[in-house]
Amino acid sequence: MNYEPSTEQKLQDSDYSTYTLEFSPVLNSNGSVRFIDHSQGKERTVGINVVDQVFENRVQVEFPAIIADIIDLAVAIHASDRLTPQNLNERERHLHVILPVRHPESLSAEPFQSFEATSPCRS
Repeated sequence: MNYEPSTEQKLQDSDYSTYTLEFSPVLNSNGSVRFIDHSQGKERTVGINVVDQVFENRVQVEFPAIIADIIDLAVAIHASDRLTPQNLNERERHLHVILPVRHPESLSAEPFQSFEATSPCRS
């Protein structure tokens, strides 16, 4: 799945940068994120994994799939924020995150649909 801003959108979006982060399934090893910087026309792949054995010792041996989805979502949000450059001269940045989940119907519920992440403009 590719995201390519239209010419009209590029003209209107001159005061912010647009990025797409396409995650492979978040695994203990060999996971990856395809990072696309639309304003620079650059693309790269970055390795990512979550060593979830540390969670096993704290709560239970195996997490329910919905909890694993929420952990993957938290990892994707954190990784997306860290991978995308922050420029104090730009008002905002747009992140398009593609993340495979086990229970898309749960994450499509109203509480998740009304969520819009914005980063405050600092001067």
